[in-house]
Amino acid sequence: SDKSKDRVTKFVYHNVTNLMVEQVALDPNGDGVTTDQQGTRYVYAIELNDKSYSPVRNGARLRAVIYPDSSDNTGDVDTGGGSGTDHVKLAYYTDGTLYTRKDQRTVEHTYEHDNFRRLLRDKVTTVPDDDHFDPSILRIDRQYNDQGQLTDVLSYSDTAGTGTVNHIERSYTGWGGVEKSWQEHDGEAVTSGQNESAKVYYNYTATMSGNEALYIRLSYLDFPSSNLHAHYNYDGSGLYSRVASISALSGGGVSNYAAYKYLGIGTIVEVAQGGASLAWGLDLTYGASPGYAGFDRFGRVVDQKWQDATPTVQDRYRYGYDAASNRTWRENEPADDRDEYYTYDGLHRLTDTAVGTLTVSHPNYTAIDTATDVRQVSWGLDQLGNWTDYRLDADADGNYSDTGTAEVDQDRAHNAVNEIYHATPGSAITELANQPAWVDPTHDLAGNMIGGPKPSTGTETDGEETRLFFVYDGWNRLTKVYKDADADGNFEPGDPGAAADDQIVQYQYDGLNRRVAKLVVTGYAGNNLADEWKRTDYYYDTNWRVVEERYDAEVDNTTDVATAVEFQYIWGLRYIDGPVARLRDTGGDGIMDQIMFYCNDANMNVTAMVNSSREVVERYAYDAYGKVTVLNGENDNDGAVDDYSADADNISDWDNEILFAGYRCDPETGLYHVRMRPYHPTLGRWNVRDHWGQYVDGMSLYEYVRS
Repeated sequence: SDKSKDRVTKFVYHNVTNLMVEQVALDPNGDGVTTDQQGTRYVYAIELNDKSYSPVRNGARLRAVIYPDSSDNTGDVDTGGGSGTDHVKLAYYTDGTLYTRKDQRTVEHTYEHDNFRRLLRDKVTTVPDDDHFDPSILRIDRQYNDQGQLTDVLSYSDTAGTGTVNHIERSYTGWGGVEKSWQEHDGEAVTSGQNESAKVYYNYTATMSGNEALYIRLSYLDFPSSNLHAHYNYDGSGLYSRVASISALSGGGVSNYAAYKYLGIGTIVEVAQGGASLAWGLDLTYGASPGYAGFDRFGRVVDQKWQDATPTVQDRYRYGYDAASNRTWRENEPADDRDEYYTYDGLHRLTDTAVGTLTVSHPNYTAIDTATDVRQVSWGLDQLGNWTDYRLDADADGNYSDTGTAEVDQDRAHNAVNEIYHATPGSAITELANQPAWVDPTHDLAGNMIGGPKPSTGTETDGEETRLFFVYDGWNRLTKVYKDADADGNFEPGDPGAAADDQIVQYQYDGLNRRVAKLVVTGYAGNNLADEWKRTDYYYDTNWRVVEERYDAEVDNTTDVATAVEFQYIWGLRYIDGPVARLRDTGGDGIMDQIMFYCNDANMNVTAMVNSSREVVERYAYDAYGKVTVLNGENDNDGAVDDYSADADNISDWDNEILFAGYRCDPETGLYHVRMRPYHPTLGRWNVRDHWGQYVDGMSLYEYVRS
């Protein structure tokens, strides 16, 4: 009955099997009327007459998922009829393993398994005739060793398995750990010799007691180029299986990239970054023993400080919380007028952010001082977390309509599957007449955003009023991005004889869904068909983190793999996407002659980069959903931020792409690449539906922050 704090989800179960057959969001818009309810139907074999899709009768097998905007009913799963399109159909082998899966685009996957029911082959056996579909990968194979460990993952350009596109091969130690991970981006992996494929090598240390291992620990990691090693050193004379430092040389000391101090067994209370690489080191501290005032009694971060040994504060944030652990304020100590105060609704969702100087006194802040208000932002949310309105008051004067500013007064409409949509074209996102008109997103039948606004960086002229077109493959992976060159809203991807849209970038993926290459268009042949590219190849550790980037400023073919190492990354222990340092070859001579260290806040957003002379070369600020503002650094090392102005083009002068929450932001598109899905920071949502598809994080498959 109270929209601000009530949300009702209904679960319906089969009267015989007790399987859930429907999940319903009863009142998504919160108006007290359930005519807008969203029901997702799960169809099981017991409900169907046609048993041909499952050779052995098992009524509990899921045969279809029918989403809320589909007009299909249960019987249509048998007959193939019905006018609805938003459904997924599944069929099975005799042993119950999945045989086929046909999605809303009519993309059908056919699966093959071994005698242990392990997946061997995933083939795209039916493809749609659609310019937004990329058929460059049609099969992914897996191979296993006698211990059941995954040894090979191969991607093919055809279903026959004859055109190898890329290949991952792994070897293991006798203790079961990954020893070598070869990553070949063009063809099959070569595991030895002069033409050996790039690999990440893992070395382990085992302490034995007779024939038994007391412990097995990662000792060091070799990067693909073999010119960098990350050693993992353990404290307590080896008695504790916790990392004391990550270093370039065994034993740590002056070669440390990061050294850790702990409270108890596992709580990190200090990180010393830099060793001899920084003039006086760069330390993250949460206070001193015994109190460690950087944490409150519930273990929440209340004071996080980056300082050098002088000690000059380079980056510092303090935080406050309510009784439900919602963060109510953030104090940005080095910068003036950049504090933030947050307001939440009854469902503990962020609705307002005010930026300026916090008022009253620490830690009892109650608001932003109206005399110092810099910016105010508000979000209207329906019960499923969709933005029904978005307001940006760029000068905090109380209105959202100032001409010639970045102010926004926007309403949004959504359909039954929470896509931004309105039946009248151009009406899904509406603004005031004096504000730039954002492009409405469009989606394919599977819910992938195939057209939408370009996320603005805040300074460019072609922001959200510019339409981008997106192309996806059979696994719903974003593979190509185009710009609507003639602004006609129609996708024209370089057909011969046609006025084509401009391709911006192309992506390639391996069989583990890791993005292994980015190709940025630098030149065109006839009809705007790209024929020159800048290529970056990415190599990963087993935690899906990029450890090495290779770059080529000009390749003529999309299969030409970059060979020159440009960046190498050291990742820390505090968070999976928490970077410690980046090394760079600035001269193209194979020598990593530049090192940068990362500062981040309690949300693991990268907030600054510090060079080896302990200068803050660049800072970063974000809105609540990740839109970044690149800020000038400071060179006098006095800890005071004298210049908090935005960079001229709002693109990192140091080519840093690791930003919001440790995600990679692609400057070509403004989108974040977050493992399985692209994220759109100014729409505040994912570009594609959750691949799990079963509402594990709420009833909207596009929602970024769980409601």
